[in-house]
Amino acid sequence: MTTRFVQRSPRIVLPGVSAIAWQRFAAALETQAPSVVSATGALGAYELQPRRLVELKFADNLRHEGNDRIVQVCDFIAPMTRERFLADPRLQYSLFARSIALYNQQLTTGELIQPWGATRAETLAALHIGGRGALKDWTKLFDRTRMRCDAVREIF
Repeated sequence: MTTRFVQRSPRIVLPGVSAIAWQRFAAALETQAPSVVSATGALGAYELQPRRLVELKFADNLRHEGNDRIVQVCDFIAPMTRERFLADPRLQYSLFARSIALYNQQLTTGELIQPWGATRAETLAALHIGGRGALKDWTKLFDRTRMRCDAVREIF
C-alpha cells in the first residue's frame, strides 16, 4: 500500500529509511480523506493536530473548544487558510513529512527519548498522533493510537 500523495520516487525523508519503507509508513498514517477534520480537530489525510501545526509555525492561536475541551483549533497563518489546507493533499503530505523528520531529529539528538522496546517507526507514529505526551504515557496509549503504532512497528 502506498500513500496517494507520495511522488513515484519520494526523496529520502529519514536517514537510513528506504523510500519503500517511508511510503509504507506514510500510507499507514494516512487515515482519513484530505478534506476531513476529525472529532478532536485533527486536520486532513494525516490527521495533523492543530498543536503540531502551531509548533511547525504553520498556524497560531491554539485553543480548545467545547465543554470537554478535547477539540483543538488553530488559525492558519496567511495566506494559508483552513479551507485551502483541507483542499491540498500534497501540502498535507509535505507537512506530515516535515513533522516526522523534525521528530526524528529530536530523537537523534536526545531531545526526545525513544521508549524502551519501541521501534523508531512506532515512536514516530506515537509522536505524530499524540505529541510528546504520548512518549510520557507510552504504556497507557489509547487503543486507537496503539493500533496505529502496532501497524508501523516493523516498517523500520
